[in-house]
Amino acid sequence: MQATQAQADSGLPQTDSLYVRIADAIREEVSKREVGFTAPFPSHRQLTERFGVSLGTIQRAIKILVDEGLLVGRPKEQMLVAGQPAHAGKRAPRRAPAAPPSRSPFAETRPLHIGILASNPKMTRHGEIPAIDLVSFIHAAEQHISLLGCSSMVVMYSPEMDDQGAVKVREALAKLDEVDVDGVIVQLDDWSSELTEMLEDFQATRVPVVYVGSDRHWTPGPQVYYAGRDGARQATRHLMNQGCRELLYFSTDSTESIWVRERIEGVRDAVAVSRDPAVHLIERITTQSIPQHFDAVSERLNLEYANKVLDEGLPEGVIGSNDRAAIAFMRAARNRGFVAGRDFLITGFDDSDASRSEHLTSLARPFEDMGRASGRLIYDVVADQGPKAAVCIPVRLVVRQSSRLRLGDNPKEEREQ
Repeated sequence: MQATQAQADSGLPQTDSLYVRIADAIREEVSKREVGFTAPFPSHRQLTERFGVSLGTIQRAIKILVDEGLLVGRPKEQMLVAGQPAHAGKRAPRRAPAAPPSRSPFAETRPLHIGILASNPKMTRHGEIPAIDLVSFIHAAEQHISLLGCSSMVVMYSPEMDDQGAVKVREALAKLDEVDVDGVIVQLDDWSSELTEMLEDFQATRVPVVYVGSDRHWTPGPQVYYAGRDGARQATRHLMNQGCRELLYFSTDSTESIWVRERIEGVRDAVAVSRDPAVHLIERITTQSIPQHFDAVSERLNLEYANKVLDEGLPEGVIGSNDRAAIAFMRAARNRGFVAGRDFLITGFDDSDASRSEHLTSLARPFEDMGRASGRLIYDVVADQGPKAAVCIPVRLVVRQSSRLRLGDNPKEEREQ
């Protein structure tokens, strides 16, 4: 990174990496007992203001000193100088006050710079996330970040976590590291272990991260996700309100996926709350590994599994774990002469382009709301303001022909016109 005039004014030698030079400057002051002994050690925010750099750069400098054993403490907490007197960080003994640290004029005006790491709309997995939804998410995040007085930078990555995809993710993270961002919003299609490991390594050594995805991430920390369990409850209640009493939960993904487990729990919740003894729930969740793309191979395997389930009989209502599963069931039933909306009712999840062309009732994911929420959350995390908890955004049921009202029914919900 090119040294700014503000950084030059701070007295740092213009050699080595910036965070290394800052670590050297702090180490020298600690050795002279200028900081951390007669007064509390400066906070991360105070150090960013003093040196005129980002929070990420300060965190990297502090990590060097922690690894050396010079400083002790946890990330984002008050750091202490190892072996300092007991009064350090509390009340300083009486002595002549030290000269105040120099402040950079750059620090007075420098806005936070936020990175947005998102899957490339042109490379999403065969319609898994419509490009228009990803664009809505990115635009909403950028606009909210701008409204907060910050700047942003969007970097795309390939969602396919093969060897080439992993390289693309590393390249994307390297771009964010080069521009010295203060925080990163990461939108993920999948919580793959390899991708998660790369992101956790990036977060641990550099800057705060807010995860955005289809379900709550298993690691603690700030994240934005949509309410899959509540969406499944909505879909189940909708079918019961249409008169369906024999229900099937159908999934072509195994329960290894968090979102599959969340959605089946939502279906069970709705059935339990209804307390209707006439309602009977059947669960059919594949145990084999089916490639989950909208392509010929996965379509064939999904149809085979749907036919296997249909051999047991046609239920009144079907809750597909997602649009892929629901469409596979509709096509398998159509091959046997059954029509969705006439012979059975069915819902999906994701509101993909394919669901619209198949007239499938589905649950729309709130990408725009998630973009705004992630912009607000990363700002709060970086600026140490407000709660850092996970944010759950509700989904919306879009009713189409596949779960149309039956004649003679007295529904509790209005059908989408």
